[in-house]
Amino acid sequence: MLWTQRFFALLDVICLVLLAEQAYTQYQSLLSNEVLTSLEFFSRTLFLLGWGSLIFSAILLAIPKKAGLWLYYAQLPLRLIFFLFSLSGLSLYSPISSTGQSLPIC
Repeated sequence: MLWTQRFFALLDVICLVLLAEQAYTQYQSLLSNEVLTSLEFFSRTLFLLGWGSLIFSAILLAIPKKAGLWLYYAQLPLRLIFFLFSLSGLSLYSPISSTGQSLPIC
């Protein structure tokens, strides 16, 4: 169980790196002077909170704490909504699907 938790912590770190550009874009759009609807504001804020919580789940899973498992479980809805999967190949699905490209098959 210890190595499984550390493996998921590593996958969270990979997901953080892969989604860093998207998180930066979301953050910049919140700081810009453009008018956002309430749904856009809520969606961007929720994405940034979910992305930021990946840091804490990676830390708590790397050092085997029960709180890391609870946080991982609590993040499940956000991971499903915003494609914050801790599997690095699946986190590429969101940007690729918006451009109409197909996923590379390994």
